[in-house]
Amino acid sequence: MIKHLFGAIFLIVSTCINAQTALTEKQLKGKEYWLQAQVEFQKGNKKETFKYDKKAAKANYPDGWLSLGICYHVACGTDENKKEAIKCYLKAIELGNVIAYRELGHLYRDNYNHEQSVYYYQMGIEKGDPLCCIYLAQNYIEGKGVTKSEEDAAKLLVNAVEMDVTTYPFWKNVVAEGNQWFYEENYQVTQNKVWNIIAKDGWKDFCKKHPDAAYARDFANWKLNPKIEKPFETSFNMGSDRAVQRMNELRDEDNQWAQELIARCEWTGENKAVRQNKQKAIAFFEKTSEREFCQDMLIIAKGEGLYNKTIPDEWYMRKSHCDLVKQAAENGNKEAQFTRGLELDQKNNNEREKWYEKASAQGHAKATKRLAMINKEKAEKDRKDKEQREFAAKQEAKRKAADIEKKKNCEGRKIVWTEEQTFDIGKGGLGEGLLDLLGGSALHKVTYTVRYTAIVEKVIADESVKCVIKNYEILDPGYASSNYIKFRKYASAEFAENVGKTRVLEMHEFELK
Repeated sequence: MIKHLFGAIFLIVSTCINAQTALTEKQLKGKEYWLQAQVEFQKGNKKETFKYDKKAAKANYPDGWLSLGICYHVACGTDENKKEAIKCYLKAIELGNVIAYRELGHLYRDNYNHEQSVYYYQMGIEKGDPLCCIYLAQNYIEGKGVTKSEEDAAKLLVNAVEMDVTTYPFWKNVVAEGNQWFYEENYQVTQNKVWNIIAKDGWKDFCKKHPDAAYARDFANWKLNPKIEKPFETSFNMGSDRAVQRMNELRDEDNQWAQELIARCEWTGENKAVRQNKQKAIAFFEKTSEREFCQDMLIIAKGEGLYNKTIPDEWYMRKSHCDLVKQAAENGNKEAQFTRGLELDQKNNNEREKWYEKASAQGHAKATKRLAMINKEKAEKDRKDKEQREFAAKQEAKRKAADIEKKKNCEGRKIVWTEEQTFDIGKGGLGEGLLDLLGGSALHKVTYTVRYTAIVEKVIADESVKCVIKNYEILDPGYASSNYIKFRKYASAEFAENVGKTRVLEMHEFELK
């Protein structure tokens, strides 16, 4: 989760002077050397960086000792020398530089001396370095130098994000001396780094497991983005006491979201860190009844017999309501059931009657009235639908009767109908056989239409007649077949056999002429 980049320290620990003692003339010269070291470091001149840091340290400038220790620690412009680095860090601490505790913690951690690492991180925390909280939290997570404890690690993260360094002796003097620039350039940069580290995804999984850690992450995100819509939501829902405390502070500042969420928990008891108190919640809902959420909660309260005032119709009639209304309806709250019916009614949902019936069964007068109105509307619709069906049936019967009457009087009349058939002219003969071998059978299969003319002999049923075929006509099938002439020959011979024969036809098959 934590990556320590020593090179960045040169940028972060700028001017960590001993605020308790004014700089001597020699130290002021050392400060000039140290500032030049920063310039050389920015240019990438490591050897020059080391040279000027060494001069700054010899001048007994606190930051010079710290930076020189880092040079020995990470081999910046010189060979790596842990012993010299330790000496430099301890000298910086002697002169009041609190950041040196952190660097000593890193050095011992890198060399697997975790007990010493823990000691210096703890010392850094005591002197007011919030970053040491994060590094020590990592030790607790891994169980290095301390007994493994994710709970203690989570508490350290809370301390890191909330640490007010102005209460620590070193920083108190900084503020007391009016050194605002020093405070902003050092504490604020460090604190922002703390918030960014915890807000990043590296701590995300750990913060999902512990309410305190989740609070630290929420706090960090809130500080980095003060206008965030729902700060502390995650940790509050996890039951963090610190999150509840923050939410109460936001509530007192008239944050609507915080007010409603706490009141919700006072009603439901779903958050263990918020004591359930329905009467207190109702008082808030009634006080802020112009809000839709509070209107919904008063509807639920009335259904539980805890609110006796009349619910305005417009509260019921909204198109959507909060999730607690749905839950209450499922749990048998008649006011919520009636509200669900109205909500679904506006969406033309067939389930609306179910909720009206449930509410009506519990004596909800408005639900009973609404249900009666719906049943009346349905009965009226059924009546009109029935009338339309009966009218349509009568019209169809009338049409059918007229058609039958017309066809009953058609004996001796001419009728015409058509039939479609496929005729294969390739049967038999050498030429047709060759066509088949060459895959040409489709060429000598012709689909044609024949038109028959007949005389009605007798009406044998309401929907059919018996007729005698008088003649036929082969409609031109086109010239798709190369054997068109043969087709005409065979087709004519086949259909000639039907002349004079009788046929029974359904009335929809023919046309009177």
